[in-house]
Amino acid sequence: MLLALGEALPEDAALVCVDRPITPDVTLWKYPARFWTGIWRVREEEDGGRVRVVTLRLAAHDITADRIPALQAVNRWLARRQLRRYLRTRFPEARRVIQWIYHPVQRWLFDALPETGRVYECYDEYCRTPEGEWVTSRWRKEEPLLREADLTLATSMGLTESRRHMARRIAYSPNGVPEFFFEVGGTPPDPIDVIPHPRIIYLGNLRPPVDIEFLALVFRRRPDWQLVFVGPVDRAAAVASLRARPNVHFLGSRPYEQIPSMLRRSDAGLIPFKINEFSRALNPLKTWEYLACGLPVAASELPELRSLGDLVHVAVNDAAAFERAIEAALAMDRFGHARRAVATARAFSWSAIVRRSVMPELQRVFQVGMDLTQS
Repeated sequence: MLLALGEALPEDAALVCVDRPITPDVTLWKYPARFWTGIWRVREEEDGGRVRVVTLRLAAHDITADRIPALQAVNRWLARRQLRRYLRTRFPEARRVIQWIYHPVQRWLFDALPETGRVYECYDEYCRTPEGEWVTSRWRKEEPLLREADLTLATSMGLTESRRHMARRIAYSPNGVPEFFFEVGGTPPDPIDVIPHPRIIYLGNLRPPVDIEFLALVFRRRPDWQLVFVGPVDRAAAVASLRARPNVHFLGSRPYEQIPSMLRRSDAGLIPFKINEFSRALNPLKTWEYLACGLPVAASELPELRSLGDLVHVAVNDAAAFERAIEAALAMDRFGHARRAVATARAFSWSAIVRRSVMPELQRVFQVGMDLTQS
């Protein structure tokens, strides 16, 4: 989405999103190569002409510093120096600079650079655990952020409505899919090719919201179906029962540009989440990735999926129902379904979402009479 936004911003505006920082308390032991290559300069990734994702060098990770006020003060000082120098160098002509954050623990960055516009992208139910339990301490961090942000963009209607009464300004801006997912090109050999059909794929981080017990039951009953996981496996995910199955395959993380080819080699996509107050607020990114590649989808009963009709076969919170949803997805006329799925997904390409939802809000909030030149 930031790539599409970078191509849409006017020449006198710029947007900066701060990614995970380079820190001695986390990066040094977890990603040592990233630490030693990142301590000498502010790293950047270009996301279109007017948007940059930057990696700062800080004293401690956001979560660590959040618990220790002195560390957060040091982080704020370091971030202010690095960001102001970076913006003067990279965008000297920008009259409007917008800072974009995507998690409540990053709220301190607004204080580090108070002269910028403030956008908070709320794409998860941060105030609940994956099991749906409310965490008051997390809400105490997000509540002031909603009041301070000039604009909050929420990726689901559930998130939008639950935060509307607190936010200064909030808008619904759903998840989407990159344009290259619609490009049908060559299909070079891939490890997925050795897996028999039907291949039923789960794309994304395998973490606690995924109903692993359901999947274990379904694929034990259906040894003729092949379950394929593409993405990292969270340490908290209890996947031993799945790893023992001969019809379950873990292919690990793959370069993002290879994902469309893998999806087109599959027969159905899965969104098997436990239904609770955490998952009901989700708008799964993988929905649009599946549909953009023409895949029929079997999914848990999430509110954001109700409008998609038979493009997504929704199952109630029951393993037998989920098995029937997969059967229905596999039984669909693939050609006819693919045409409708791709047409639907095109309205949710990132460029379409930026034009329809994001840019009108940025223009409304930041355009008139605002001069956000660095001091």
